[in-house]
Amino acid sequence: MNEARSLELGVGLNSNLSLLCSTLVFDEHFGVTGYGCTGSETEDGYQLEPWSGFGFKANIVPLGVKLETDNAKMMGVSISKDKRNIGIQLAAPAPEITTE
Repeated sequence: MNEARSLELGVGLNSNLSLLCSTLVFDEHFGVTGYGCTGSETEDGYQLEPWSGFGFKANIVPLGVKLETDNAKMMGVSISKDKRNIGIQLAAPAPEITTE
């Protein structure tokens, strides 16, 4: 079965959801800008807070760092500019729903 297809015509929404990522970039006009997140630069590093639905992948472009979780959702990420200290606040994964 092709995971990229659903009951929709063409490529379905299922594969597109896996592309959602919180991305923190430096823009020469606007400074530190977050896409799918709220982000900021501190004197020592960067902080990122993913928006709802964007907590499983994070990309901090100025440092070249990519983070990804399998189950738990990232609620906040802080990382030093030298990449020696990183803090990730995780939310408990949603319980699996099983049907009998």
